[in-house]
Amino acid sequence: MTSLPRSRVLLTGACGTIGRAMALRFAAAGAQLFLMDRDAKALHALMEEVGADGCAADVTDTRQVADAHQEMV
Repeated sequence: MTSLPRSRVLLTGACGTIGRAMALRFAAAGAQLFLMDRDAKALHALMEEVGADGCAADVTDTRQVADAHQEMV
């Protein structure tokens, strides 16, 4: 992956197998990450590991997605 120092990336399902792998790759490339997952405990551990912001949210709940959007901006 190329260097992405000025890129902002939103990952939903960040604690799943593919989401976690993507978070690690984007973090290694220098992207600014915002992570979302329903599992708050796993999410906070991943956020610490990759130095990202995030919030626990279920993307099928529009209110939770709206709240997450407010945290990102």
